[in-house]
Amino acid sequence: MSGAVWCVGGMGAAATQAPVVVAAYAGTPLLQQKMEEAVRVHQDDATAVEFGVAAARVLERVSKRKREAEDHVGLRGGLHTDGHRQ
Repeated sequence: MSGAVWCVGGMGAAATQAPVVVAAYAGTPLLQQKMEEAVRVHQDDATAVEFGVAAARVLERVSKRKREAEDHVGLRGGLHTDGHRQ
């Protein structure tokens, strides 16, 4: 095991794959299935899958809340040509 990094419960796979899967499938019914598939590529273990899906759901929720907050204060939508926010 020289040089290997082991993570309890599969958090290694969840931490590295969740952002990519959430970016592609957030808000869709495919999120859980795709996250499970992504985790099973590296760890075919029920606990690892549970951690991965949980991490994806947390990240999805945080991302949604961030977008809602940005919408509320007008940070999304870019700038007008005169430099002011839309």
